[in-house]
Amino acid sequence: MLENEKQLPKVYYARHITEGLVHYFENGQDRLYLVTNDALKKMNRSFEGKPVFVSHVDKIDLENLKEQADGYVSESFYNELDGSWWVKFIAVSDKAQEAIKNGWAVSNAYLPTEYSGGGSYHDIDYQKEIKNGTYGHLAIVSNPRYEESVIMTPEEFKHFNEVKKQELEQLKNSKEKKMLSKEEMESLMSTIQNSLPGMIEASVKKVMEENAIKEKQNALDENKRCLVRELGGIAAKDESEMALSEKVNSIIGLAEQLKNSCGEEPKKEEPAKENEAEEPKKEEEPKENEAADEDKPADNECGKENEAEEKPAEEPKEEEKDNAAEEPAKEEKAEEPKENSKGFFEALKNAKMAVCGNKVSTMATGLQLGKDRYGKK
Repeated sequence: MLENEKQLPKVYYARHITEGLVHYFENGQDRLYLVTNDALKKMNRSFEGKPVFVSHVDKIDLENLKEQADGYVSESFYNELDGSWWVKFIAVSDKAQEAIKNGWAVSNAYLPTEYSGGGSYHDIDYQKEIKNGTYGHLAIVSNPRYEESVIMTPEEFKHFNEVKKQELEQLKNSKEKKMLSKEEMESLMSTIQNSLPGMIEASVKKVMEENAIKEKQNALDENKRCLVRELGGIAAKDESEMALSEKVNSIIGLAEQLKNSCGEEPKKEEPAKENEAEEPKKEEEPKENEAADEDKPADNECGKENEAEEKPAEEPKEEEKDNAAEEPAKEEKAEEPKENSKGFFEALKNAKMAVCGNKVSTMATGLQLGKDRYGKK
């Protein structure tokens, strides 16, 4: 009988073994044995009533068991919530309760009574399989053989089971929500197979359209940069390299190109409408009046000049003669247009000379004709 203990015995729960492989040191060699739930079920009843010791013992001394045992196993059972084998035991010694307080776990001791040959378990080879056996004692140790070995108070064990139960319920509900019937699965697979080519085609088409828009925008941006560089190059030239008039005309032309390019925006190409594709555009036919006008002289002044030659001109009055005589002088004094005038170069660029046969009708020729006919005053 234990004497001089400072505290009463306490009840604990301990997880001591789980189906799987276990290491044994046999004849100087490390060997792997397989223990299944079938074997553990056969061995289970033999654990009840067996003694508990702090650290393993080689032999149980039944004559001194009351003085040596640190506790006793009261129940052995399988816990469906975590798939492991547990024991309920009573720790009677202060030594056992101190070890538990320090975080020690448990290790069982059993004697195999039935074996079978080796094999493979989860792709791991083992040398023997234990088919049956009997438990000898339960040891409280600091380094248990099973990593999942643990000791809990009744309150801790109750909370542990509640958490495991909630986890199993959540897993069960999750599987029920995700599980589909055979018909639903076949319908889903059929839908995916039918819609997949269209989805891929639409995605590829969208990417190609986006790339085409980007390429067009990049081309427009590069064109703008080229125009700006060309403008800068022309503006930097002096009169020895390029005439001022040519420089102004070039700058104006490049500026117009730059303005037009800034207004362009890449747009998605839209398929042509069926009606537009079927009906070609009608070519505009020249109007009869326009065709008739082509045979006429291009400038009305030519006709007026001819009329002036056919009809004798009336003698001008003396005041008119004086004015006519003075006009050539004014004409000669007219200011020449400035070279830097944009309007001058634009007018010069677009000007057309009116030609009638071999004669050119200008103000100077008209004044000279008057002088030849009527003489100077």
